[in-house]
This record gives sequence, C-alpha cells and structure tokens, in this order.
Amino acid sequence: MSLFQMSVGGGVLILFVVVIRALAIHRLPKTTFFVLWIVAALRLLLPFSIPLPFNIHIGLDVFSGIVQELPSGNIGSPLPGENLPSYDAGTAVPNPATEHISTFEVLWLVGVLLLALYFSISYLRSMRKFRMSIPDNTPYICEWLTTHQIIRPIEARSSDLISSPLTYGILHPVILLPKKLDRNDQAALKYVLTHEYVHIRRFDAITKLLFAAVLCIHWFNPLAWVMYVLANRDVELSCDAWVIRMMGAKNRSSYALMLIKMEERRNSMSALYSHFGKNAISERIEAIMKFKKTSTIACALALVLVVGATTAFANSDVNHENADTAQFVGYSRNLGNGTEYSVDNGETWISEEKYNELYPQLDIVYWTYEEYKEYLEEQIPIWQSLIGGKYKNENGEWVEWTQETVDQCIAQAEEDLEAIKNGALVSRTIDGVNDPNFSITINKLDSDVTYNAIIVDQNGQELNLGNFSTEEERLTAIQDYCDEQIRLGNMTKEYAENLINDFQ
Repeated sequence: MSLFQMSVGGGVLILFVVVIRALAIHRLPKTTFFVLWIVAALRLLLPFSIPLPFNIHIGLDVFSGIVQELPSGNIGSPLPGENLPSYDAGTAVPNPATEHISTFEVLWLVGVLLLALYFSISYLRSMRKFRMSIPDNTPYICEWLTTHQIIRPIEARSSDLISSPLTYGILHPVILLPKKLDRNDQAALKYVLTHEYVHIRRFDAITKLLFAAVLCIHWFNPLAWVMYVLANRDVELSCDAWVIRMMGAKNRSSYALMLIKMEERRNSMSALYSHFGKNAISERIEAIMKFKKTSTIACALALVLVVGATTAFANSDVNHENADTAQFVGYSRNLGNGTEYSVDNGETWISEEKYNELYPQLDIVYWTYEEYKEYLEEQIPIWQSLIGGKYKNENGEWVEWTQETVDQCIAQAEEDLEAIKNGALVSRTIDGVNDPNFSITINKLDSDVTYNAIIVDQNGQELNLGNFSTEEERLTAIQDYCDEQIRLGNMTKEYAENLINDFQ
C-alpha cells in the first residue's frame, strides 16, 4: 500500500471520527474518541491490512498510481477454458504523469524532516528545562505517591520554569509541578496528582508520540493536522473523565475550577509530555460539568463504533495491489467422468462445479488480431514520446525511459500480437471495464495429460487397459476390448454398450 493510499484510507477514518465527535461528544464515553483516534493513527502508519473472516472493506483502488500497461498485462481470477491454459504476467509501462512523483517524494521527505526536527528541538528544549527541576518532598505528595504505586517508579519534582503541572517520561515517568503551586492546598494537589497519574497509567506519552509521528509522515494531508489537534484534546477529555470517575461526580465543580486556575498559554506541540492545563479549556470544563454516568445504550453504541472503525481499518485494501508481479497457471483435464481443474500446477484437482464456485466467471471481451494491431500502431508513438522521462522499475528504482525501453515494449507487444494470430486470447475488457492495469492472456500449451482406461468386466474383475494421450485413443481401445470379449462370449452386447457409453 502506497503512502498516498494510506493517507486516503486514514483520512476516511478521520472524517468518520470528526463527524461522530461533532454529533456525540457529550453523549458517548470520552474514551470512545480516544480509541477511535488511535485506530485512525494506526491506519495512517501501517502499510498493510489485516484479513478478516467477513467481507467488509474500504476499496482504495481508485487512488492507485497512474500506470499504463500493455493489453497482455496482469492476471486476475482464472477462467475455465481449453486444456492447459496459462495466464502470463505482462509488462508495466510508465505514464508521463509518474515523472512528477519523484519531485513530490523529495518535497515529502523535506517536510517530514523539518517537522520531525521541530518536534525534536521542542522536546529537547523542554527536557533541558525539566532536568533543572528538584525533587518535591512535600509530605502529602510523598504519601500520595506511596499509595498510588505502579510497576514503573513515579517521581514528583518541582520547577520554577513551568506554570502548570505536566508529566513526561515513559519508563521512568515524572510528575513535574510548578514551584508556585500551593502545597498546602491538598484538594488541589489531589486533583493534579490524580490527573497526571491517569496519563502515566495509560501511557499517554506514547499516544502523543504516535499522533506526532502521523503528523510528520502525513504533513501534506490537512486531515492529519485536524486529527493531531482534536486527538490531543480528546486525550485530555478522556483523562478528565477518568479523574471524575475516580474522585466522584460530586467533585466536578471544584475540579473544573482547578482547571481554570491551571490554564496557560497554548502549547500544542508537546508530543511526549502531558499538561494539566490545556488550550480549549472551555470544552474541557463543559465536558466536566456535563459528565454523567454512561448509559448502557451509550456503551453499546461506543462499542459498535470502535469495532466498526477497527474492522474498516483491518480489512481496508487496494485491489490489484501486487498485480504487476502476479502470475497464475491453471490446468484442466477430462478423465471420462467430467472436466477437472488444477490451480496449483497440477498438484491437486477439483471438479468443474467446485472450480466455478471458487472462481466465478468473468465477462471477458478479447482482442482480435486486427484490433490489437491497430492498438499497437497507435501505442508506439506514445512510447516514443516518453524517451528521456523517468519511471520506476520492478525493484522500485527510478530509471530513464530510453529507446531500448521502447524497443522492449514493442517486442513484447509484437509477441502478443503473434500469439493472438496463433490463437491466444488477450483480454480487452473484463466485466465491461477497460482497465489497463488488469488483463488476462490465455495461451495454448502442449498437453502432457494422459487418459487411463480402468474398466470392470462382466465378471466383476477390474482391468487397466493402459494410458492414452487422447480420449479418442482411449475410447478406441475400450471398443476393441469389448468387441474381442463379445467374440469370445465373455461379454454381452448390452453390457459392452453401457461400458462404452460411460467413457463417451
């Protein structure tokens, strides 16, 4: 899956979350949006899909790269045809539009490096300030940390270089408190410590790093910026909801007042640490004051949304993603009891009924010799016009389109034209669609399938009359055997006729 396809797929999920958020931000559990943003971020970062046992997917083939192929291109579903058809992969031909992709890749890389550099410098500057802090040995804080221990050791420190509490660190988390914070106000300290404790328990530092990575990679996608802003807000909203559940809904007002006191200047690029204070403070206060126990219906709806979004992410795909290297070889045979097909180079065989069930028939229109010849005459000047341009080869390397490349394309096309003249079938449209990236070629190959003749005589004895290269030869051998047995009086004419009919 290409970067652009990942960005489109992730963008679809972002739009989905934005709409749901606008409609139900105060109706659904805040953790719902927290999880949905993580799912969207993973879709933007992971270049693959996860197959599921049910068929729900986001089709992104419409956004695939602009590539032009010869009509003898790549292979899709096999078709039952004449004996021993083979399906051969064609040769990809770049389009002039692909010449501009390299410029975009350079610009994309520059954007990634600049944004990553910005985050890194911001974080390093912050860490320099944080390291100038001193341990906070306030008795209440030490006692509180003692009763809220986790596997990772939590440390509380104090600094006069910050104006609101924050948390940083993953393996060794630190709760950093402003020196001006009133240590005698135990209620305020409890709110602050609980809030930062929730961030630590949920590994929100990693979550913020995830969102920052998405923004670095997909900086060109406006929806990625929307996600970064809203996702960081929802991290705080979800954290507030956890705090209220832990401390009781009766403390909502005092907790909201504490938020107002802790409000500070906006700092939206804090990728690896979490602030107690937050921009969009009014949204947080509104959410806190509207907090209520989540209903069963809201929980069920939240579960449906999360499962639905995860399913869409897991099973999103791009049709023909690996079509340029696909190859399929199929075989068919008739042993007297119906046609059988093999899709694994003759190792196993399945009935025609099962084959048609597994590989539904496509409506294919094939090129005629004259049509393909006319197409080739029109295509050669187009290939000639590409000389001097750039295209990606099968190894993903940018190479120059030269006269030698044109000659190779012409040679390949002339081979296909000669194959059509000799009876090969090359698809022009499949199910009414003229897709240059997806076509089928069927060539007749020499057959090495043998037909055995195992019969049961009138006395119940099983006999093997041998193997034959054609059905006609086998039928002739069975008829000769029956004539001989009738002459000897070992078989009736009626039994012989039934036996012969079984092999016709």
